[in-house]
Amino acid sequence: MFIEVSLMNLFMASAAEKTKLRAKMDKYEGKVSHMYLDSKGLVTVGVGHLLKDLASAQKLNFKKINNMPASKSKLKPIMML
Repeated sequence: MFIEVSLMNLFMASAAEKTKLRAKMDKYEGKVSHMYLDSKGLVTVGVGHLLKDLASAQKLNFKKINNMPASKSKLKPIMML
């Protein structure tokens, strides 16, 4: 299912509406805690959050499977996919 939301409507939504939207996005999009390629081949994380460039990815605090912080230098090869 594709959820279409205009930015204007999202900003005007109440807190309850935003919570409901996030729940629907979690359900239909899925929540992924690591970077992946979306259906268009774009690097994405979380619930459909596009990582447009390396700087965007480096702002996030990725963790390794052992819960230790991931190295920011390891992001560059992934973002170059």
